[in-house]
Amino acid sequence: MGSSKKSKRHSEIQSSPYRALGILIPLTVIALSPVLVAGFIRLDDYNHILDNPHLQSLSLSNLSAFWTKSYFGLYVPVTYSIWWAFSGIVRLFGTLRQSASLFHALNLAIHVVNASLVFLLVKTLLGIASTTSPTLGQAQTRGISLLSALFFALHPAQVETVAWISEFKGVLAGMFGLLGIWHYYRSPRRTLTAVYLVAAVLSKPSAIVFPGILLLMDRILLGKSMKESARAPMLFWTLLLPLVLITKHLQPDLNMEFIPNFLERLRVASDAFAFYFCKLLFPFHLTLDYGRSPRYVLNEVPGWQMVLSILLVVAGAATVAYSLRRPGRSQRNGGPAWHSFVACGWAIFCLSIAPVLGLVPFEFQDFSTVADHYLYVPILGASLAVVGLLIRFRATTRTLGISAAILVALALSTFSQARIWRSTQTLFAHTLEINPRSYLGHYSIATELFEARRTDEGIEQTLKCLEINPDYLSAEVALGVAWIQKGKFQNAIDYYLSVLAKNPSFAGKRAPLVASIHNNLGMALHQVGRDAEGTEHFKKAVQVDPKSINGHTNLGHAAFNEGRFSDAVTHYQAALALSPGDPALRQRLEIARHRLR
Repeated sequence: MGSSKKSKRHSEIQSSPYRALGILIPLTVIALSPVLVAGFIRLDDYNHILDNPHLQSLSLSNLSAFWTKSYFGLYVPVTYSIWWAFSGIVRLFGTLRQSASLFHALNLAIHVVNASLVFLLVKTLLGIASTTSPTLGQAQTRGISLLSALFFALHPAQVETVAWISEFKGVLAGMFGLLGIWHYYRSPRRTLTAVYLVAAVLSKPSAIVFPGILLLMDRILLGKSMKESARAPMLFWTLLLPLVLITKHLQPDLNMEFIPNFLERLRVASDAFAFYFCKLLFPFHLTLDYGRSPRYVLNEVPGWQMVLSILLVVAGAATVAYSLRRPGRSQRNGGPAWHSFVACGWAIFCLSIAPVLGLVPFEFQDFSTVADHYLYVPILGASLAVVGLLIRFRATTRTLGISAAILVALALSTFSQARIWRSTQTLFAHTLEINPRSYLGHYSIATELFEARRTDEGIEQTLKCLEINPDYLSAEVALGVAWIQKGKFQNAIDYYLSVLAKNPSFAGKRAPLVASIHNNLGMALHQVGRDAEGTEHFKKAVQVDPKSINGHTNLGHAAFNEGRFSDAVTHYQAALALSPGDPALRQRLEIARHRLR
């Protein structure tokens, strides 16, 4: 009797997930540990965190701003709300500018949670698929689930999402989506699943794919009827669709440099699909900017390569259609069918990658249609395919040894890739090695050099950027600022006037940049004594972009210097409304009010 109880207790300990998580979590943290000593990347991180006026204080007005309107072209209120709360905690220990490691730690922590959820989800799915007469023992189930989760956690393509602070929205949406799916299979109550999925979409709109993932799992993996498989996902989509429409309404329209027509988009999407498939299997030469913009794909990709890409897309779509029509069943002895996991994983990969293939244009396409961070959720599908292969080969000692060797190689590659993200310069120096025509790389290095007061070197990098893309407005703004910093105000004036002459459009995302040119031009004109002309350009800055903090501030300065204190108060108030936490603006406003009295 005592021996029986002891054996049962030992079995319970062996089936516990804690031992597997005790392997998964440390390995994930070690592989990605270089990100913990990385800094902010001068590509969106400054806009989202350091220069975000709504993260400067823990006021409810700052929090509500994220829910009532978009910020930096995005409506992701759950992501920004968590950043808002986290920034308040960070400021208890120092300034935001010194807190990059804490934000990186937050990204890594959520990624560890996601890897753990993949482990628990696969373990749950294996349990459901094996209920009749399981052929996998508890140890095998736990081992397969662990290897699958490690593949998800350690694939080098995941580094970009974890190492880039701005991609917190990706890991956060992944966490809520995975929580929703895991809860769906553990409880008949759908309310909490719906809450998780809503949170996922409000963290990143592309999370709209998660109800589709549920449909594919039910239909292909578990063999349910199409009607039964679609019932809950359709309810979730009905709930989520209004949120996506609200997001579309609150996010400004795109003003991309080039938008291909529909047939061209099909070619771009085919190229992107083939690219992601290759990077999934051979994750080498990873970088932030691949330069595969629609214009590059349409003009530079050889015809034979495009044909192969299209054939891969057709074969992939046909496989998904066949799997939906003839879903996998359990094997004759009751165990889970390995090909069901492979087919389901492939279908999830295709579904998850579809929104970012370029069929619907998105802003990052100006640089590249493809990017590693778009693979974050699709790698969940690849992890399920890994489960199928391990079942097929019975997770023998030899199979596990090969799997371990592959995972070690992935972990080493991930560690090496994570080290590249330690600073803007190391990241973009690596980018230029992989893609020498990355004008984004030259521009980002230039901004770092300007910040370090290495103006001549910064000008050199900016000119290289403009050599590659003569119409890159951000670089043109930076070059004019460099002339001002060197005291060559007439150079700046002449250059900015020529830029404005060839850039009459100031719609969409161009508006803040054109406003910056007017602001900088106005300051240069004031420096050479042409005050009236300078003030006119400050006014144009506010006309082009009513949210221009610098425009309102400079108009306030100009009015103050001319003794028009009432106008100065008006413009300082407008600037302070746009940047509520700015102490310098508040001080200038008080001085203007005092002079007015």
